Formats: sequence, C-alpha cells, structure tokens
Amino acid sequence: MVTSWVLHVDLDQFIAAVEVLRRPGLRGKPVVVGGDGDPGKRGVVSTASYEARAHGVHSGQPLRTARRLCPDAVFLAVDRAAYEAASAQVMGVLRESGAVVEVMGWDEAFLQVDTPDPEAFARLLAERVRERTQLDCSVGREPITSYQFADVSRNTPAGLPNPVASLACSLFWPMPTVQSSWVASRTRRWSPRAKPSGSS
Repeated sequence: MVTSWVLHVDLDQFIAAVEVLRRPGLRGKPVVVGGDGDPGKRGVVSTASYEARAHGVHSGQPLRTARRLCPDAVFLAVDRAAYEAASAQVMGVLRESGAVVEVMGWDEAFLQVDTPDPEAFARLLAERVRERTQLDCSVGREPITSYQFADVSRNTPAGLPNPVASLACSLFWPMPTVQSSWVASRTRRWSPRAKPSGSS
C-alpha cells in the first residue's frame, strides 16, 4: 500500500566533508573549520570532522579551545561559496527524486514522498546523493500521520534511523508546541541560541 512519508535528510559533517573533498589529503585527519582558519585568533568552530570531535571539538566552541583539545587538527577558513554550491548540488539530487523538498539549511531537508517502501526509497536516495556528490547523508523516515520527531544525530554517519521525522515544519504550524514532546524539548533547548543555517 502506498503511504505518504516524510523523510529527514541530514548531511554528515557537511562542511568538513566538503573541505575533505577539496583536499583529499585531509581524509582521516582531524579537521576544524571556523573563522579565517587561524586558531590563534578569536572565532568559533563552524564544524569539525568526526576525527576532531573524538577529541571533544564541537560547533560553537572557541577556536583556541579547539586547538588546545586537538593540537594536531588542521584548521581551515570558512568558505561559504563552496558550501552553498555543494548544498545546491545535493538539493538538486533530492528534487530529482520526485519528492516535495523543504530545504532547512545547507545540510538538512525534509521530503514528502508517496511510496510503499520508504526504507528502500531512503536507501536509494542516500546512494544517489553519494554517487552524484560524494557526500554521505543520513535519511530518516516516518509516516506523515505520526506526530513525533526523534533525533537523527544518534544514527550518523550515513545511517537510516527510524523514526526521525513525521511532518515537515510547514505542517506543524496549527499544532500547539506541547503536542509534540520532541518539538517542545528541542525548543526549550535551542530557543536561547538558534542553530545557524548551514551548521553541522
């Protein structure tokens, strides 16, 4: 039976992954992207590769702290144009799937799709993104009739969590926030400091 589903696509360590594609020699090394790439100056981490995260480096952290935690990390300057181009390429692949796409940032989007096999659709979508862009993504899925979110981050990198998203953000506006425990908890957590567009 064909059912309407919402898929949540999250690109894994997006900014760091784009930088590694541009500099293949950095693969497997701790990479930190932020500011002008100089950890001796004031600035914050935009994103860090998984290798750097293993040392405690994370987004929003002062670059000086990141250098102290991971002195062997490679620090790179932010290149918005490169990330926007890579994101546009990924979003183009998503739109080619025939789904309705709601872009949430450089590295994140919701898709609405009618399919009898959402897992196969999600897996094929991730494979197409990988083939066309060389970037990995996690794709979560949930019936559009469900009203709860679950955190995709537990299933990265390149995971297929279930459930992740139930409704695109545009479908939530008639609902009181308290009706969704996920939305309520994340709103409480993030409302003082909203997640910047393109962060990972």
